[in-house]
Amino acid sequence: MFFTVGIGNLIFVAFGVFETITSLEIGNIAYLFAMLYSAWAIGNFFDKFKAWSYIKGFLAYFLGTSIGSFLIVIIGVLVEIINRKM
Repeated sequence: MFFTVGIGNLIFVAFGVFETITSLEIGNIAYLFAMLYSAWAIGNFFDKFKAWSYIKGFLAYFLGTSIGSFLIVIIGVLVEIINRKM
């Protein structure tokens, strides 16, 4: 999983360099490519010959990213609440 996330980050870097050189705003396309790569890579772990595996890969990536982001926000809010009471 960390390898997949690392390759996704490299995709963002490549698009970021391209965006810096050309001044084209392609951040959304970078996210799409990174998401598709991650779904494809995770789908290969399930069964690379079934389409359902790639749907599960996308769902795993999407839910993992969403839940991870949600937990980061919740932890940040809890830290703020604790710091205000002290």
